[in-house]
Amino acid sequence: SPEGAEAGALSALLLALGRTAWFLGFAAVPAAAFWAGCTAWDGGHGVYLLLLMGPMLMRTLRLQPLAHLAVVSPPRWPILRAYGGVHLAVMYLALAAALPGLHLEERADRRWPEADVEQALRIAGLWRPRPVAAIMPVLVLIVLALVHGSLGEWLEEIDSAARDTAAMAAGRPQPEHSARALPRPLVWTGRMAVAFGSLLVVLLAYFLLLWDTPVSLVGLTYLLFAAALFVAPPLRGRLVLREARTGHYTEFPPEGAETALQHQRLHLERGHYVVMLGSAGGRWAVAAALAAFCAIDAVLQYCTAATRLPELLHLTDTQMTFLKEVVGISLQSAHPPLALQLARPLLLLAALSLYRFLFAVGTLAEQQDCERQGAAADEAQRLERQRRLSGLLKRCVILHGGKLVALTAWWAAVQRPGAVGWIYVAGLVVCAPIFGGPSSNGRVSRAAFATLLAVTDAVTVAWLLAQYSFQVTWLRHFLGGDVAEWLVWGGLRVAPGSGAALERILRMKFLLLFAVTRSDV
Repeated sequence: SPEGAEAGALSALLLALGRTAWFLGFAAVPAAAFWAGCTAWDGGHGVYLLLLMGPMLMRTLRLQPLAHLAVVSPPRWPILRAYGGVHLAVMYLALAAALPGLHLEERADRRWPEADVEQALRIAGLWRPRPVAAIMPVLVLIVLALVHGSLGEWLEEIDSAARDTAAMAAGRPQPEHSARALPRPLVWTGRMAVAFGSLLVVLLAYFLLLWDTPVSLVGLTYLLFAAALFVAPPLRGRLVLREARTGHYTEFPPEGAETALQHQRLHLERGHYVVMLGSAGGRWAVAAALAAFCAIDAVLQYCTAATRLPELLHLTDTQMTFLKEVVGISLQSAHPPLALQLARPLLLLAALSLYRFLFAVGTLAEQQDCERQGAAADEAQRLERQRRLSGLLKRCVILHGGKLVALTAWWAAVQRPGAVGWIYVAGLVVCAPIFGGPSSNGRVSRAAFATLLAVTDAVTVAWLLAQYSFQVTWLRHFLGGDVAEWLVWGGLRVAPGSGAALERILRMKFLLLFAVTRSDV
């Protein structure tokens, strides 16, 4: 009937909106936690940043991608909600203690005359908290976490009822989780993350590092990790079962990849667990090290402002200047500058955590398609993709990637004349035949092309790090005038200021690394 069709369409629309809101909640709740953590620089609010970093570190501090990350389970946010409730109650009590007539602060000073009660309460965030600026973000965070958890439970009940109905109609149980059950844009994003995820993480680090950001040793470390991740990104893999006792690998059972992930606990009880074969752990070590450094940077930046570390350690003006201008530790307790300083490590950590999740989703989706279609259909689909424009562009990059490397190397060489630029130009002249790309008949040509790309990578990364390090005034003074003159002769220069001027100098070097990465066949 028309009424039934209209009601069904309305139900489908509400369900789609609910799923969209639920997936958006995975970004809204962490954003609210970041807001709550940055509203006041004290220990009580800093716990929200620790709770925000904890799940992301559990995903990223591993040498193998977690296969079960592709299974999206509804989060309840129990620790975040419990701590938020306790923190909200304690701040309300502290707010009530500051009311006129109670004189609780004066009583505390008389009760503990030797202790600095005000300083301790300020560090804990309980010294006259502001009702709107300090308490309201915590309340918003609790409400968002509660709504997101309840929405996930509601969707889980609907999915469970739909599975029971489908099982009764098909006569067999249906899998609880599958990449096919995820939204199509998310699955497509997962496929793109498998191919270009590391490149996007490096691009984010590039903008956060060079977009009007002071040059420092912390930034140099970020640049080192970003360049290593760019040169050696993680490889594709295949989900398999590994026996814990013998270490032997076996393929998934016929029911498919999503069922094996669904029964992850059952496989653990039988002595098997799901791993990603072919994605070497060493390739993920750089991403794990970058995540660990992001967490250390965020904790140091926050603790310096929240605990007033320079005052507690009685640092001199010279030492404080060294921490700020050389190391890169912000000493400002003002909200906008420090919040922006914290945004860099937390955004990179969130990007690495999202990359792990999307990598698992993309791998699972590709493996399910292969299992569902079969080897012959998968090969036919691969040939069909090669006939498309994307396949033509890919073959063009493979055949002419060496020319792209030569062009960007020449551009980087003439951007700033020097000894390193001369090495690039001389290499272009000597190795011109190799830049034509690897031939189809001969291992020597392929080995020579791969060696040329590896040498170009090494020289370019060294040039990048040296150019960035040369901007740090303390490093130039540490090396001495003679070494600095030799570095200028090599092609390095001091950019006026930092940020945009330095980015223009390093831009062609990054483009050269990109050309080498895309040409590596």
